[in-house]
Amino acid sequence: TRTIPMKHKKSTVDAKLQETMAMVHDAIADGEFSFRWVGMPTNMVSKKPYRGMNAFLLFVLTHLNPEEYQSNNWLTFNQAKEKGMKLKKGSTGAPIFYSEKREKKELNERGEKEFYWIRDYFTVFNESQFEGFTPIAEIEGTPSFDQKFDILKSLMDLTNVKLVNETDDSAFYQPSAHKINMPKLSVFLGPQEEKEKLYLCTLAHEIIHSTAKAVRPEITRSEKFTGRDEEIRYAKEEVVAELGSALLSSVIGIEKLPLSSHGGYIRGWLNLAQTDDKNWLSKASTHALNAVSYLMKLHDPENWEGVELTFIPKTQEQEAA
Repeated sequence: TRTIPMKHKKSTVDAKLQETMAMVHDAIADGEFSFRWVGMPTNMVSKKPYRGMNAFLLFVLTHLNPEEYQSNNWLTFNQAKEKGMKLKKGSTGAPIFYSEKREKKELNERGEKEFYWIRDYFTVFNESQFEGFTPIAEIEGTPSFDQKFDILKSLMDLTNVKLVNETDDSAFYQPSAHKINMPKLSVFLGPQEEKEKLYLCTLAHEIIHSTAKAVRPEITRSEKFTGRDEEIRYAKEEVVAELGSALLSSVIGIEKLPLSSHGGYIRGWLNLAQTDDKNWLSKASTHALNAVSYLMKLHDPENWEGVELTFIPKTQEQEAA
């Protein structure tokens, strides 16, 4: 097994991770978050997409710093140096975190091997932070409401999810029937354009819920939860669905409405989830990206073929907690 040299002390890594996740938390919890889709974050040299929390982190950074991060391509300083690229003065990189499972030197009392996880990070820069970068011209025109709805409906068809309108009281996903109930478009408030965005973003949220059994069964396992356990399980899933909705909306060209009035909604669920798992934001971001990757690989396998799902082993979660 290849051993990656660790460059930073554990306290330094923990501080950087805490600082980074606090930034992500603030960007999300104020209800103003959305994602500007410039493509799946990819290493410019290896051509491999970033995965899990790192991909999600780069999405957030492109939202927070649209002028500095204009490309989906990222690379380390050394990779850029080998390509003869010159970094612009004052450029700020982004941390990429990674973990490695290592074997303890001594066997346990039963004579068995034991393992532990270590974590570190390195810095990457956006392609647009180097001299000579030319932005790709934006495609003129935006898809219509019907075109965007057709994409979401095709995702439902590919995963055999039924779309029904049994009540206009609320939107919800019903796992037992594998169906989504959506109120009529006319029920949503605001001007027509805002109604359409709200409808599509709400449908995207419910579609993320519908992927739970396929890509995150550990959150929705079969035994029934009661009381606070059920409330926490529900909170965790709501955070995943809202983050996944923002990602999915950006992928298919839906402008995610700033949820200023709903800031307390996502913040409340996130705070509750973190009472059970302080690392839930990073894990939820991985689950959200997994859900979007799962859907888009079915819808557009040619462009999403290299995007692998990132499953979090239970043992790793426990070690990282």
